[in-house]
Amino acid sequence: AADNVNNILNDDQTETRRTRSSIGDQLEGNLHNIESNLQLLEHNLDHVKRQDEHLDFEAKEKIYRKRSEQESRNGDSDAIVKTEMDGFMPTDLASEGDSMDNIKAEDYFPAPVQESVDSTSPDESNSFGNPSFVISLEDGLGGEFDGTTVRLQKQIDLPENGKALFQNANVDKNFWPVHKALRKHGWVWAQKSSPGKVHMMFTKGKIPNFFKSGKQMLNSMGLSGCIGGSKSLQLQCRERLAEKSGCSYADLGIQPAQYPMDSRTSCMSFFDRANKEENLEKLWLYKPANTYHGAGIELYRGPAKLWKKFDKCNKKSLKKGIMMEYISKPATIKGGYKFDFRTYLLVGSLQPQLVFFHDGFIRKSDTKYSEHSTNKNTHVTNAVSQSSKDHFFNFTYLNHALHSEMDFPLEYIARAREYLKKVTLFMFHTARVQPQPLGRIKGRWHIFGVDWMIDQYGHIHLLEGNGYPLVSHYPGIGLTPRVWQEMTDLILDIHTNPSSLNSRFTVKSNYKYGGWTLIFNELEEAYNLKNGQGYNPCNVFPQEV
Repeated sequence: AADNVNNILNDDQTETRRTRSSIGDQLEGNLHNIESNLQLLEHNLDHVKRQDEHLDFEAKEKIYRKRSEQESRNGDSDAIVKTEMDGFMPTDLASEGDSMDNIKAEDYFPAPVQESVDSTSPDESNSFGNPSFVISLEDGLGGEFDGTTVRLQKQIDLPENGKALFQNANVDKNFWPVHKALRKHGWVWAQKSSPGKVHMMFTKGKIPNFFKSGKQMLNSMGLSGCIGGSKSLQLQCRERLAEKSGCSYADLGIQPAQYPMDSRTSCMSFFDRANKEENLEKLWLYKPANTYHGAGIELYRGPAKLWKKFDKCNKKSLKKGIMMEYISKPATIKGGYKFDFRTYLLVGSLQPQLVFFHDGFIRKSDTKYSEHSTNKNTHVTNAVSQSSKDHFFNFTYLNHALHSEMDFPLEYIARAREYLKKVTLFMFHTARVQPQPLGRIKGRWHIFGVDWMIDQYGHIHLLEGNGYPLVSHYPGIGLTPRVWQEMTDLILDIHTNPSSLNSRFTVKSNYKYGGWTLIFNELEEAYNLKNGQGYNPCNVFPQEV
């Protein structure tokens, strides 16, 4: 009887263990299903966001296409690849009220959240020279610097009792991530308020007539054409800076060879080079002025059809645009796809002038690369016709892909980033050598997009600056919304609460605000100039990555 009882108990315990195990398996399976459903929900939400952005962009593109159809066009082109004129870049202003469309190069150049600093102690890394040379408020730069400590002046007063207001002046939804960041600080959208009562305004190419300089904040530095204006003007500004510094821009190795095609002299120079025996099969890219998203780009092999297109550089056939040497051997990722990438240049203030650099994103073509391809998406990675699927990547992925697929060294992106900062600083300096100087206006800031390419040898090529880049969300790459939140925080701290910033606010201290790296501080530059140290790009470039 006892044995029977023990057997029954053992059977019951075995069954209990089986039941518990079964319940455990079911619970584990249910948890797994819940996790899968949460991931699916997150993916669907991200997909909805992408669709909303895409629909908004499609609506804009319909407007752009309608505009382009109203423009007079030439006949069919003999280009290997030709992209449609999908849109026109909002033009910048040379001064308040003057459109960049009416400004020529001769007007610029008459003939002939988390702050961090380098961990090295000030005594070791921040000895700037003679401490008796100090920058004071009397120098009129908007701050003080004694060789170690920076003190910025407050530029804009915000209401102590009440909410700060922001408003769009002549821009649609481009800055919505910044609007969202401002709301986190308690700012309020001033839809019905008088423009004079607004504390920050947003524009896209035109400074409002009712804007109060020094009383309100505005996302435009005014004279920005050298950094983000027409492609011809950008080139001439860079050439001017190099010439004033004692060298030739072509010798600095920053960009592929470029030729403005609205000048007979430059047009003839292009054909002199293109007609050399070794260049007869070379690829050339024609980029029209004031376009974006790859609109209107044409690709040609050799000069023959171009000679016909420009009618032997006849004055009536000259066009506002750039002829650029095509990089026919680009670095590729994902098994042979061409890419370009964007970084950001932020002018955080004009009094003093403060400039920051930030990583952007990588854009991959949706078509495998071949220099003989006639598909525009093969060659123009930022074309609006590119698929948004598997299109954007971050710099961490790029570093891995270049190492595994192109055999680049593991430290390549780290070295490349230092080079990118140097070229970005060069771009800012082009706006400082024009006869019409940058105004010392309180409350001004400006975000620029800078586009680049890498060839299969690891050389980095500057493509162009963009004066009013799309400020949007790029999901899945870890860039947004953080980059816009940090940018907004940084701008507010500089203009309205500078005492909150670290006093070692210098380039030499490797100052960082979140992901934004300081690459230029005018107070630091003025101090260095007093100590006999000035900026000269001829001593910086050419430089290998």
